[in-house]
Amino acid sequence: MSGKLHEMEPESLFKYLLLLGILHFGGCGRPAPSGAEAAPTRESLHQALDAFNAAYARADVAALDKMLASGYLHTNGASPPLGKDSWLNYVSGRRKALDAGDLVIDSYTLLDLQVRLHGRAAAVAGKVRVNGLDRDGPFEHAFRVTQLWIFEDAGWKRAAFHDGRVK
Repeated sequence: MSGKLHEMEPESLFKYLLLLGILHFGGCGRPAPSGAEAAPTRESLHQALDAFNAAYARADVAALDKMLASGYLHTNGASPPLGKDSWLNYVSGRRKALDAGDLVIDSYTLLDLQVRLHGRAAAVAGKVRVNGLDRDGPFEHAFRVTQLWIFEDAGWKRAAFHDGRVK
């Protein structure tokens, strides 16, 4: 299968990598964390999601960089898959648009959240609703999202993301 990854459709590739991540980071064969080592919890994941979404809404590249896994993969229907550096480059462009007033984000909300913990990994699904103003005028968009988060270095990091436009 790995020899054919470059031939897979982005959605199939994302599903394959999501499964691979869950199997790899799912905690199989790992010792229980010691008292000094932080353990992955649903609450700490929710905090990480909130922090990530706030950083994305304000296009805070430095904060997002710290919250992404080194092998981060971002896919959607509008562009080819992006790695960490390419996605952060995209966010940097959003920062410039925000600073210039070409983009205003009124709200960025993650709704209908569903979380499945798998040891040191988590699959997260939900709906993102974003409202704002761009060069074309007011907008309201909604996306279904699926995310893979991994717990490493005593914190949650987003390892993969896929979205599909709903509205």
